Amino acid sequence: MAKKQILLVEDESIEAMDIKRTLEFFGFEVPYIASSGEDAVEKALEIMPDLILIDVVLKGHSDGIDVAYKIKKLNIPVIYLTAHSEESIIERAKLTEPYGYMIKPYDRNELKHTIELALYKNQIEKELKESEYNLRLILDSTAEGIFGIDLEGICTFCNASAVKLLGYNNPDELIGNNIHDLIHRPHQQGTPYMSFKTGKRVYMEDEKFMRTDGTSFSAEYWSYPQIKDNEIIGAVITFTDITERKKAEIEIKNSLNEKEVLLREINHRVKNNLQIIASLLHLQADSIDDKKIADILKESETRVKSMAIVHEKLYQSPNFNDINFKQYLEKLVYDILYTYGIKIGLIKVQMEIEDIHLNIDTAIPLGLIINELITNTIKYAFPQNKGTITIQLKSLTEKMEITIADDGIGLPKDINLENPETLGLKLVQSLVKQLDGDLKLNTDKGTEFKITFKELKYKKRL
Repeated sequence: MAKKQILLVEDESIEAMDIKRTLEFFGFEVPYIASSGEDAVEKALEIMPDLILIDVVLKGHSDGIDVAYKIKKLNIPVIYLTAHSEESIIERAKLTEPYGYMIKPYDRNELKHTIELALYKNQIEKELKESEYNLRLILDSTAEGIFGIDLEGICTFCNASAVKLLGYNNPDELIGNNIHDLIHRPHQQGTPYMSFKTGKRVYMEDEKFMRTDGTSFSAEYWSYPQIKDNEIIGAVITFTDITERKKAEIEIKNSLNEKEVLLREINHRVKNNLQIIASLLHLQADSIDDKKIADILKESETRVKSMAIVHEKLYQSPNFNDINFKQYLEKLVYDILYTYGIKIGLIKVQMEIEDIHLNIDTAIPLGLIINELITNTIKYAFPQNKGTITIQLKSLTEKMEITIADDGIGLPKDINLENPETLGLKLVQSLVKQLDGDLKLNTDKGTEFKITFKELKYKKRL
């Protein structure tokens, strides 16, 4: 480990040699002995020692105190070692902020300890300054404005971004002044004052800050209480200019509103077009005498209507993510009964539907399944056009379950759900697979279809 260098400034040569030997005995290095103030300043700049041990009275025009003044900017610790203890000299020496003032004759051990403490203190101060420099570098490199205030609202510090955002040229224009008077917050008891009262950080989403030129900007900021010895002594405020962000948010909102209007118009047009197709099928079915063909057209009509109702409910929905399936189901069943000319009261429909919302990717295939099963029930389960249809929809742990049952004559015993022959049941099987579902049939009392399924996630669309 390198020895600490001490520049000795002493004009008495014999005494200087004695001090030099003492210092070297304690392990210090004395690279030079200056005998005048001018010589001391020159060598201090040249050697840059770790410490300067200096007498007050020296040869030449400058005394030891003058030397200390001249080299103060070098941040080299100075210890006075002198025979002068006059009050006036000591007061002058204090102004140079020395690390020690020892009176001759001196105690060697006391000198050693004074030097060691001075070197230690100087090292701590250097580390502190470096830490402060790094902190300042961090503060000034952030885009957020940061400033501190005391309990009176006086600015105690600020970073470069705060100066820039508020339109000032240097920190001195803020530090020492009342921040409220400078940035004109609309409320005297603003966020920082709330931090004083509560001792907690407080967030303000949007507040007007004034620049030095009188213009204003929208600011988002946090206020953090500054606590020392369990007492609040001020607050630290971090803020950002959110003017551009607010403009972007408005543009996005306007764009979303335009897209929402467009989507509603598209759903409205799709629903109308599907309704026109359903009406054409209905008119065609009424004009055909062949019952088999008429039934096929009616089946197609109800399928189209089941899809049209989805778009109708989407058009009426406050968002386009999903539809209220209970409302959809009520409308679908009513339209199916109307299409087949079923009078109210002849076939009763009992619904136990939970308040479930489904997205369009799930609602359309599920609606088509329900349409097929109810249509088949109306056509085949009740020869006398009388009976009861029960529809249940409920949420399970990870899936949903829908049950469609009737008290009619039931399906043939030999029906094969795995390989159905009718178009309707083939369509049901295909749609159940699309929903990653499971279809079960019970014919003990009438007919009961039970389907468990998952809500499909939206697929990415290019």
